[in-house]
Amino acid sequence: MNLKPTRFIIETGSPVVLTEFCPQFDSLVYEGLRQATLLEHDEILSKMKELILWNPFLGVFHASAMRFGITSERGLVAKQYIRVDSLRGKLSSKNFSPNGKGGRYVGVLTAGGAFKPRLTERLAYESPFVCFDAVCDAPKVEKLLTNMFIGVGYDAYKGQGEIMNISSIPLSEDVSITCNGEARRNIPLLGNEAIKGIKSFSPLVPPYYSDNKVNCISAQRVSVITHANVTRNV
Repeated sequence: MNLKPTRFIIETGSPVVLTEFCPQFDSLVYEGLRQATLLEHDEILSKMKELILWNPFLGVFHASAMRFGITSERGLVAKQYIRVDSLRGKLSSKNFSPNGKGGRYVGVLTAGGAFKPRLTERLAYESPFVCFDAVCDAPKVEKLLTNMFIGVGYDAYKGQGEIMNISSIPLSEDVSITCNGEARRNIPLLGNEAIKGIKSFSPLVPPYYSDNKVNCISAQRVSVITHANVTRNV
């Protein structure tokens, strides 16, 4: 396997919408393989280990969280992302664990009716480009992400975080998990308390919306890298 430290520079055509933590690069590769192969979850993770270096001690891939790229001409701009949403089909018991005593559900108040269309508001961010770091087979990963219908961040299927162009550059060091004592992705908290980052309760592997969560140290939700530093191990 030809797995080398690599930085991916992605130009997006629309703002990136964030959830509780920043998008992680292995989630993009996971989604690309899911579309390309139609494999089951465990098979996708196994296939990913041929493309991205796996760290068995931490139980994570060498794949960083996203950073927003800025230039001297263009910075990071926060925007409001609004969409019309509905609760239809989202109140099924299969989507929620019981939250009352004795394994029962408590009442849920849905003002205006369960199926009334409502506006969902989230913060979105616009920048000239975004960056991810990984130890991977760069040509294969770049081809996968270019050919599959993948976006960056929340609501990618609705045109948010649309990928317009992907390029990659080699790095001389691996900065995909930590750099200068700071977390660059979700890593388990146990044994890594000295690493700087945000404490979270998060998955360690994609998909990151799963319930397989552990106590983690995560990268900053919003962080930037300047265009001048793109080729450096930072």
